[in-house]
Amino acid sequence: MFCRLGLDPKMLAKILNMSSGRCWSSDTYNPCPGVFDNVPSSNNYEGGFGTALMTKVRERERERNKEREREILGEKKSINSDSWNTMN
Repeated sequence: MFCRLGLDPKMLAKILNMSSGRCWSSDTYNPCPGVFDNVPSSNNYEGGFGTALMTKVRERERERNKEREREILGEKKSINSDSWNTMN
């Protein structure tokens, strides 16, 4: 909104950070492109190393969960088979 009013985003961030309006998003990860370098907003919100790492971890967990699910289902199958065999 302030950009549409013609205010400089860097100047607004400076004013906010000198006042009670200071917060993490205004002084560290400002969502307005161009206020700080090396933040997502200045990188067109494209992923970087952190995103690649999170994706890798998520994929490993997904694979691990599938393996565990197969183990559990295999155990249940054998338990059900054993129960059926002992009932007959």
